[in-house]
Amino acid sequence: MTFASPIFFWSFLALAPLIAIYLLKVRPRRKPTTAFFLWEKIFQEKRASSLMHRLRDLLSLLMMALAFCAVCLALAQPRWTNDNRKDLLLIIDNSASMSAQEGLSTRLEQAKSRAAQIAQGLDGTQRAAVATVARDLRYVSHLTDNPRELVAAIEAIQPSDEALQPQSLPLVDENRQFTGDYRLLLLSDGCFDRDAAPTGFELIKIGQPQKNIGLVAADLQYVPGGQLQMSCYFQVASSFTEGVDVDLLLSRENGDTTQLVKVIPLSIEPGINEPVVLAIENAEPGRWIAKLDIEDPLSDDNTAYLCARRPPPIPISVESDDQFFFQQCVLAFSGDAGLLSLVEESPKLVLAKAQSSDAEQTIVFQPAGNSTWWSELSDEIDDVVPRVLIEDHPLIRHFDPASIVYLGARRLQAPPGAQILVASDDDVPLIYVANQSGKQAVVVNIDPIAAELYFSAWFPVLVHSAALHLAGREDPLLATYTAGTLVQIPEAEEATTSQLNGPHDTKTEVVGTTFDGLDQLGFYQIKREGSEWDIGCSLLARQETLLDNEQVPDTSEPISRGSSPAQWLTILALVVVTAESVLYHRRKVG
Repeated sequence: MTFASPIFFWSFLALAPLIAIYLLKVRPRRKPTTAFFLWEKIFQEKRASSLMHRLRDLLSLLMMALAFCAVCLALAQPRWTNDNRKDLLLIIDNSASMSAQEGLSTRLEQAKSRAAQIAQGLDGTQRAAVATVARDLRYVSHLTDNPRELVAAIEAIQPSDEALQPQSLPLVDENRQFTGDYRLLLLSDGCFDRDAAPTGFELIKIGQPQKNIGLVAADLQYVPGGQLQMSCYFQVASSFTEGVDVDLLLSRENGDTTQLVKVIPLSIEPGINEPVVLAIENAEPGRWIAKLDIEDPLSDDNTAYLCARRPPPIPISVESDDQFFFQQCVLAFSGDAGLLSLVEESPKLVLAKAQSSDAEQTIVFQPAGNSTWWSELSDEIDDVVPRVLIEDHPLIRHFDPASIVYLGARRLQAPPGAQILVASDDDVPLIYVANQSGKQAVVVNIDPIAAELYFSAWFPVLVHSAALHLAGREDPLLATYTAGTLVQIPEAEEATTSQLNGPHDTKTEVVGTTFDGLDQLGFYQIKREGSEWDIGCSLLARQETLLDNEQVPDTSEPISRGSSPAQWLTILALVVVTAESVLYHRRKVG
C-alpha cells in the first residue's frame, strides 16, 4: 500500500495526550463524616469491582485509539499498490452531428449523461479531467477527484455548430499514437474519418445509425458577362438506404422578410450525390437561403446561408503611347459582372507604360525616366534568368512568372521597403510592389513589345492580379463559410477595428485583418467606416451529415470503480466512535 499524503502520519502524535487522559488518575478529596459505617460498605463494593472498572476503561481507550488511527490513516490517503488506475481524460464530442435527435434526446445529451455516470462512479478514487472537441479541443475542467466538480463541468457543455476534426485530439507522436500517461475516453457518435484520427484512445460510441439528408456543399456566384445572372451550386448527401424526393427552397432575404425565389425538386440517392448547378436570372445581390424541405434527425445541415456579392468594378485608366493592348486587357475583365472598368476620368488605378503616374495606385511596365518607384535606372540586362523570391504572393498566384522572357529589363534600384517578388540571378528587381507616402505601385521591369508580352496569355492575368492586389481584392469573401473558419476582413489593416454583428443580435468588435468568430450558423455582418459586408455560415460537412456510424466500433474498456481505503477507514472510525458512545451512555446510566 502507498500513501498519497504521508505528511499526515504526524497526526499519530496526538495519541499521546489521548492515552494520558485515560491513564490520568483523579485523586479524591478528603471530607469529614459522622457515619463512617455507611461509606465503609461502599468502599468494599468498589474494591470488588475495581478490576472490571480498569478493564472497561482500557476497552474504551482501545476503541478511541482505533478510531483515531483510522482517521489519521484516512488523512494520509492510502492507495493499494496493485491498483493501477490511471487518470482519465473525458473528451465529449460536441460537434454538429451530436445535435442529431436520438429518441427523446440528442446524442450530446446522451454523451453528457454517460460521462456524468463515469464521473460519479469514480467515487473520488481517481482523478479525471473533462474537455470538448469539435474543430478544436477545449478543456472545461482541470484534473480533479471531485465528482461534483466533474459533473458540473459536464452539465455546462453546450452543442457546437462546428464539424469534428479528429486531428484536434491531444498528445500524439509522429505515428499518430496517443502518448499520454492517462486514459483518453472519447464520447462520440463516430461521425468522423477514423483514418485521420490518432490511435490509442478509447471510443465510447453514442447513438445508432440514422437516416438523414443534408447539404454538404454550396456556392453562389454571378456569371461573368451575364445581366444579373447568377449561378447556384450545391451538393447533397444522404444516409437513407433508398432514394428520397425532396424540394430545395431557394429564398432571398429582403430586410425582415424572406422571399421565395425558386423551388427545385430533387431526387436524392443514398451517399454523396452529384453536384447540381442551376442558373438564376435577374438575381439581386444580398443574402440567400437554400433549404431542403425535409424533417430529419439533424436539421442544421438542411440549410445553407449564402451571400451573393457584386462588388463595383475597379475604375482603371491607361497612360501609354500604345494604349490598344492595355485597353483590351482591361476590357477582357469588364462587363456587367466584371471586376475592372476602363475609364478616362477619376480612375482608382492607372495602368502605365514607360512613365510614372501621380495616381494613388499604379501598375507600371517598362520603367523609364525618373520616378519615386525606382532609382539608378541604367542599361538593359542581357540573358535574364528570373528567380521567384515570394512564391505564395497573391500577385503571382495565378501565373508562372518564371516562364516570361524578360527582354528589355533594365538595371534599377527598388525603393526602400519594396516587396521584390521576382528578381534576376544578379538581384535586379523584375516584379515588385512598392509603397511611398500612402501610394502603391506594381512595377514590371520588362519591355512588353520586345518580350511579346502583349501576345501572351499571362499579360491580362498579370494585369488583373496586380489590379486586385492593389485594390485589396485578391482574397474575395466566399459565398458561405463553415463554422470556425478564419475569415479575411476586406480592406482591413492590423490596427483596424470592425464591428461584427452575428446571429441572435450578438455584437463584437474585431481588431485586425482576420477573425475566427464564426461559431453559429446564420448570417453575420461586418461594419466599418460606412462599409458593410455580409457573411454566411453553414454546416456543409459530409461526415456530420452522414449519421451512419455503423462501421465505427466501440473500443472502450471497463473502468475501475469502488471506494478508496480512506473511505472505509472513515466509516470504521464513525462506527467505533458510535459504539463507544453507546457503551459510555450505558456506564453512566447504570
